Amino acid sequence: MAVSETFEARTVDDVERDTTRVEDGHAKFGSAIATPLDDVGRLNICRYDGASGLFESAVRLTQKESRDFTRMLATAPAAPPCDLGATRMASTTLMRADGSGGTPVTLELDGCRRAHVGGAFRSVPESGIPG
Repeated sequence: MAVSETFEARTVDDVERDTTRVEDGHAKFGSAIATPLDDVGRLNICRYDGASGLFESAVRLTQKESRDFTRMLATAPAAPPCDLGATRMASTTLMRADGSGGTPVTLELDGCRRAHVGGAFRSVPESGIPG
């Protein structure tokens, strides 16, 4: 699956489902086993062309940046309805330093500026996207 296939237009009903997931104690952020929070390892954020899904660049976050980024994702609200296409995307996998875990995260760097993580679409502020 290309990175650009992760996102689609979202309706009010879609947002209500995501809001329920997010409000359930952030339980749907991911399972405790698969989704590290404070114990997340250093993340690599890979950027892609949104149309073709082709790799463009990567940045490796510090340990603190990785923890801050993961906490921002865990507390981000459900994304509102939106049907703007993204021309730039990014992705990473939330892993612990020992390599355990493995929750994929995909981000729109423009367009709706959403993150897809733990089965829900979340709003991501521009300042929350590293690199």
